[in-house]
Amino acid sequence: MAHYPTNYDRWVHLALRDLPAKDVPPRHRWRLETVTGPDSPAGVAVVAVRIRGIEPLPGELVRPAHRAVCLSPDAVREAEQ
Repeated sequence: MAHYPTNYDRWVHLALRDLPAKDVPPRHRWRLETVTGPDSPAGVAVVAVRIRGIEPLPGELVRPAHRAVCLSPDAVREAEQ
């Protein structure tokens, strides 16, 4: 599990590896985007962006929220809803 800032000034816990979109419930899909500086093409930071609007292809890799892959019984029940 890793802790990432989001594009709207919050923090989110994400899994350490990507999974195919078909294996992750829609509300738990995230992508990591590199933010560049205003005058530099070099990456400055990495932020988590929730995937909404256009659905990814089933085989496309997404970063699941930790809650979607957690083995806790409460988390499993929430992810299955």
